[in-house]
Amino acid sequence: MDEYSALWSSFMVRWPRQLEGREDTGARLFKETLQRTGQSRLFIVIWIRDPFPDVIIETLLQHSSQWGTAHLIEHPSPQWARLSERNTHFPSLESLIVNYPSSADLAIILGMFKDAPNLRSLHLDLNDTPVAHFDPEAIPFPWSHITDLNMSIMCRVELSVKILRLCPNLETLEEICDIRRIEIGTEKPSPLMLQKFRSLDVSSSQLLPCIICPALEHLSFALLDGIPFSTKDLSQFLVRSGSQLQSLQIGLLEQDIADPGQLFLCMPQLRKLVLNNRSWDNKVVPPRLSVLEVHGNAIFAGTSNRCNEVLVGFIDQRWNVPRESRVTQLHQVRIYCKSDAKWFTEYASTLSRIERLKAFKMAGLDISISSKWQAEINGPLEVHVLV
Repeated sequence: MDEYSALWSSFMVRWPRQLEGREDTGARLFKETLQRTGQSRLFIVIWIRDPFPDVIIETLLQHSSQWGTAHLIEHPSPQWARLSERNTHFPSLESLIVNYPSSADLAIILGMFKDAPNLRSLHLDLNDTPVAHFDPEAIPFPWSHITDLNMSIMCRVELSVKILRLCPNLETLEEICDIRRIEIGTEKPSPLMLQKFRSLDVSSSQLLPCIICPALEHLSFALLDGIPFSTKDLSQFLVRSGSQLQSLQIGLLEQDIADPGQLFLCMPQLRKLVLNNRSWDNKVVPPRLSVLEVHGNAIFAGTSNRCNEVLVGFIDQRWNVPRESRVTQLHQVRIYCKSDAKWFTEYASTLSRIERLKAFKMAGLDISISSKWQAEINGPLEVHVLV
């Protein structure tokens, strides 16, 4: 049986209304299936909506020691309250994902996992649900064990900071907060020191004045359209944290940076930069940069000649670095474009630039250019490697 156990390690559990009256049969079949898992860790997706038979949940909880990842998709249901009354042990649970709960149900759901000593990853997707009356401090949940937190949340910044304060061992945070739909607090909390923070991915600058991250290595911005971003808050955050930043993904923030040179002064250790292909000044790129990644819709498609020439010129400049130069030589370049590959053969300037990049590759630069293109809606994705 052990050789087949991996085939039965992932389950999505839901109970359609048309199965009412067949609970015992469903539970028996489900129990037999769970027994086939042996002692394998389980990836469980539970989609509870009324009516959901207690006997199915009871069967699942009998195997709680095997739960490795739990993904709960919420619909309002008294089932959560009944489940929270049990003292269930989850010794193998490492990752918990909760989607779309109400504030009341969120507190109940998290309280169910108070006895999960190995829980390290928490993903809360609450972006469509206001959580104004949610108090994380009142919930018996192993916050201090969490090292990886993903919050898609609509709340005041104070609540985000309160959650972070409960997670002293946090190493990575992905935070998405749509500030168009939240009430901004009149007073910001004092900055919170996050000693173990290594990776931060944010959708706005709202959180930056509230945290200090002296060990931060990776910073990424997944900005939402129409959401303002304060580069002043970013610069002050980097200075306050004594930046040891190694990797920066700017994304759509490029167009909002008035003085990139001044910003990069706050990142003296920066070695990897991820950009969109916009018009940028190659004279203000960090001196220690060794890895460059560029994404764009029209790279080398013949429609952005100036941007293309600046990009190739910069790669040339940072690959053929004079020995006496104080800047670091580029070691790796990744270029991702969303263009029909046939366009690359229709422009002499594009072919010339690609040939220059191929010459760098022949000389030892680790460089690749790939194109992804979908010719028709819902059609296959065509992938071409150009270099």
